[in-house]
This record gives sequence, C-alpha cells and structure tokens, in this order.
Amino acid sequence: MEIMIVVTIIGILAALVAPKLLHAMPAAKEKATRAEISSIKTALGSFNLQFGRFPEKQEGLKALVDRPQSVDEKDWPEGGYLDDIPLDGWGKEFAYVYPSEHGKEFDLISGGKDQKIGTEDDICSWKR
Repeated sequence: MEIMIVVTIIGILAALVAPKLLHAMPAAKEKATRAEISSIKTALGSFNLQFGRFPEKQEGLKALVDRPQSVDEKDWPEGGYLDDIPLDGWGKEFAYVYPSEHGKEFDLISGGKDQKIGTEDDICSWKR
C-alpha cells in the first residue's frame, strides 16, 4: 500500500514537472546554439589574427581544428583553435559562409529547430 502511494505521488510530480521541462527545451537549444556561435566567432577571430585571413569556404570550420594545407606547420598553434567542430543545439553542423553575404566578415548559420537553412527559425551570426 505504501509503495502504491509513493508511486502515485511520483507520477503526480512527473505530470506537473514534465510539461515545464518540455517547454524549456527549445529555448535551451537556441541558447546553446548562440553560445556555440560565439565560441566559433572567437576562434575565427584568432585564426584571422594569426594568419591575416579567415578560413576559405572550402577549408570551412575544419580549419579551426585541423591545420589547413595552406598553413605552415610551424605557425599552427598546438591543439588548433577548437578541440572539435561544435554542433548546434539540435546536433547539426553550422553552415559557414565566407565571404559573408550579410555585410560581415563571415556567416555562421544554424538551421534551427526545422534544420532547414533559409527559414524563419534560423539562428545566424549576424542576428541577435
């Protein structure tokens, strides 16, 4: 009998808390994505300071992790600029566009919840 009461109480608490957690998930994923964009922008800025340029489009964000062939080995910092290529809050890679199509130095784009670039829910480096 006591076990049934405890299980019932746990079920009631789960029913009250679960909707609030599910409601908070999209906001948390968007916040994590914006944080990753910020860290990538910092790494790209460091790359630019050292080499006087941003990674070319074909080098992509991989140039922040692994030394591009165009960079001399002696100039490459140990460990690169990032440990690995960050993913957005939905576990997908960011699109890197260089040169920028929006008046900045480069564009970083997450497809957002629908994972389709060019839709209203995109999270972009040039937007707040």
